[in-house]
Amino acid sequence: MRLGPVTLAESVLQVTSHTAHHRGQVLARIRELGGDPTLIDFVARLWRGRPAAEWPAIRATKRCTTCPSPSGECHVVESRSVQSLYDAFAHGDADTVLGALHPGVDWREAEGSPYADQNPYIGPLRVAEGVFERLLSDFEGFTVTPEQLVADGHTVVSLGRYAGTHAATGEALDAQFVHAWTIEDGRVTRFQQYTDTAQFQRVTGTA
Repeated sequence: MRLGPVTLAESVLQVTSHTAHHRGQVLARIRELGGDPTLIDFVARLWRGRPAAEWPAIRATKRCTTCPSPSGECHVVESRSVQSLYDAFAHGDADTVLGALHPGVDWREAEGSPYADQNPYIGPLRVAEGVFERLLSDFEGFTVTPEQLVADGHTVVSLGRYAGTHAATGEALDAQFVHAWTIEDGRVTRFQQYTDTAQFQRVTGTA
């Protein structure tokens, strides 16, 4: 069914993404105030029991010249936005993670990774089903630990490590990663992963 220039399915996806975005904002604010919000997203069940994490303070290294902010601190805001996504992932807060993704987000796993088979993942639903659900089903105790965030304008690069044990092979994963995030108007519009794909292939038995 088509409603003017968009289909009914596209309209439903827009409403769902918009709702998830604001629900994630509310949950993030509740945590900032010391509360412990209930997880209500369908993906959250896969993330229950995940360990909490402490994140390094992010500081600006130079004035931003790519946005109209008079303080030149837009990259500080973008860094904190990315940091909050890692925090939400560690807490199993799927609403915040998926709600922070733009409806048309372009998400790409590293070339050669077992999870790059459906690149590019366009939209939050494709990312949730094609990346998050598969990773959390394939690995036990899967963690994503950022060790350093570097920002320049609307681009934030994160350096860190993945860890976990593959459920089928029993092999342990301990791989470096680099994540390149593009943040526009407070939402992720693009994500590019770089990681040790050879190790991922060996651990998952797909080498």
